[in-house]
Amino acid sequence: MSTIDLAAMSGLDLMRWVQREQPTDLPHIGRLLGMRFDEVEHGRVTVSLDTRPDFANPLGTLHGGSRPPCWTA
Repeated sequence: MSTIDLAAMSGLDLMRWVQREQPTDLPHIGRLLGMRFDEVEHGRVTVSLDTRPDFANPLGTLHGGSRPPCWTA
């Protein structure tokens, strides 16, 4: 069994490796969410996942930042 040096790979090679091998021993957000790399090309990566009820935002609140107020002179 050979050891793969992930740090030596380009970003594109790393994404293709993840798509091909689907590693289960590396912790990553894709594994947590059940993401799949459907397409990996130079300049384009297509990712899909199956939605689940635990992805929902039951409070319906906005999250991810806020916009500062606009001031006029």
